[in-house]
Amino acid sequence: MNTIYNLIFNYFNSSFDSINLENFLIILDFIGPEFSTDSTNIILLCSSMVPIKIYSNADTMKQDILKDNFKKVGVYRWINNDNNKTYVGSSINLSNRFRLYFNNDFISDKTRSKSLIHDALTLYGYSKFTLEILEYCDKSSVLSREQHYLDTLNPEYNLLKIAGNSTGFKHSEESILKRVTAFTENKKARKALNLLKLKENIKEYKISINFPLQGSKRSLETIELMRKNHSRSKTVYEYKSDK
Repeated sequence: MNTIYNLIFNYFNSSFDSINLENFLIILDFIGPEFSTDSTNIILLCSSMVPIKIYSNADTMKQDILKDNFKKVGVYRWINNDNNKTYVGSSINLSNRFRLYFNNDFISDKTRSKSLIHDALTLYGYSKFTLEILEYCDKSSVLSREQHYLDTLNPEYNLLKIAGNSTGFKHSEESILKRVTAFTENKKARKALNLLKLKENIKEYKISINFPLQGSKRSLETIELMRKNHSRSKTVYEYKSDK
């Protein structure tokens, strides 16, 4: 029965059609009379799975995704537009979760736990994926609602079909996002610090070449005097005649 649910839901989802009795009876007549006695339940189930929001191109609609779902709680679904494989997940902070998905360093990190959806996003690119918000809900019910969709849709990219076991998100989204953001923002700071260290090393090297006092400690006064003498020094060129 789950297969029939999935087929019907995917039909309405892909065609962006409304789920009403007339449309449904056409489908029901096509799939056969053996399901007619359960038509009411199927209609209700399909109606409950109509996405709240659909982003048909996750790449070009990235900013809308982050803005629309700022600090919202809910269940989402990734759909690969090339092969129709899907992934279902949930979060108590959807905007933070999606920021992690849109971070290439995070989803391509091979040191993390195996994640089929991360691998697929890396391989196909965001433009090949549709992102759906299946529903918004309370924090207290988000896992039960995720489990509902996992059981009903049986998404191919979910390695674990148990709500709350999203591979790659063992830590809280807030803590992961802070680390990722800090890492990105500190790149320039680390580069500047390394450059400063390099300059100091070069300066010390120049002093050691001009004043090779190996094994001896120099006082601050001596070092300052050496620097002054070095700044006043002139280069003498010697020319040899061929005659």
